[in-house]
Amino acid sequence: MSCCHNERGIAHSTSHCCCCTSGFHRNFLTKEEEKEMLEDYLEQLKKEQQGVQERLSQL
Repeated sequence: MSCCHNERGIAHSTSHCCCCTSGFHRNFLTKEEEKEMLEDYLEQLKKEQQGVQERLSQL
């Protein structure tokens, strides 16, 4: 099984499973991981909003 972390080391599978080579599996995010994940999500939403606004202005 391949590791389920993104380039920042945050688990990105829907179960948030850590499949590290140590054999230790955890099924939760730390507060720091959750915060970073939410900040990334917010940035994505802002970019999507900008794209929608640009598209609306073209119509």
